[in-house]
Amino acid sequence: MDTLDLNSPILLMVGQIILFILFTALLIKRDKIFRGTKNEFLKFLHDSIQDVKISFKNPLSSVFFPILVALIIYFAYRIFVQSSVTQINPDFETLVFIIVLMTVSGPIAEEVIQCLTLSVAFVGEKHIFKKYSFQETNLRIYGIMFTVMILDAIYMAYFHNNKDITSFFIRMFCFVIYGFLYIINDRNIVPPIIAHSTWNLLVVLGSLTN
Repeated sequence: MDTLDLNSPILLMVGQIILFILFTALLIKRDKIFRGTKNEFLKFLHDSIQDVKISFKNPLSSVFFPILVALIIYFAYRIFVQSSVTQINPDFETLVFIIVLMTVSGPIAEEVIQCLTLSVAFVGEKHIFKKYSFQETNLRIYGIMFTVMILDAIYMAYFHNNKDITSFFIRMFCFVIYGFLYIINDRNIVPPIIAHSTWNLLVVLGSLTN
């Protein structure tokens, strides 16, 4: 958060992919509807991917609100938690690389994995509820998704470059917010990407101007 480690996003993505595979395997093992049926397994993955929406139909909720949320969190962090960040003075080419990595490729890759994991939980729950005739309620569905979101946020925060426990909890809080934006926007991946990119851009600019 207050330092820029170019290696941590790569390590994070490798771990995220492994976590996603393990989580999916665990869910499929729990739901015997997929046992021994390759086509049903592929359909499950297809349904999970299809569940991740990409929409700009409502710019207020998909773009402007996530930017506002990121701005509020960042300035609250700077005012109440840490008033300064580590300064960097890169050359132009390095700066461009950092900006692209931190505000484009990094947030997109991380949010694709995070949101896909949440959609796997959502689609998997519906399969299990249908198979065992459980009553579908918002409390059950979103309660499980919230639990998955918290666990995923803890994991992602842990594998970033945290200099202390405060940085870890701030990062964890940010990833919870990204997941929450995904859920409340009907599993639209655009809001968490916008919020994540805005946060990272503010961190980069703050490192340059302090």
